[in-house]
Amino acid sequence: MAVVGIIVLLFSISNRDLIVIEFWPLSFSLESPVYFPALIFGLVGFLSGGTIAWLSAGTNRKNARKAKRRASGLEKDLNTLQSKIEKLEQEKKVQNTGKNN
Repeated sequence: MAVVGIIVLLFSISNRDLIVIEFWPLSFSLESPVYFPALIFGLVGFLSGGTIAWLSAGTNRKNARKAKRRASGLEKDLNTLQSKIEKLEQEKKVQNTGKNN
């Protein structure tokens, strides 16, 4: 991130010439350094790209939540079955010791 910051700083320092930005349908114009609109459009592009990536990953996040819920349910089932197995093994030991006496 520091490298990107240095590049942006160097770009801003070397492009300080003034330009006039005219908003065509309106009779409004703005005078600004060259780097200002370039940085604004870069920021808008970065944010819109991040938003598109986040939205497109929505299906993956949904599937991950679904898999997590399923795994949690399966863990509960496993714990229940393990406790039943332990209970049956104890009952079997009690029955075997009763037969041996």
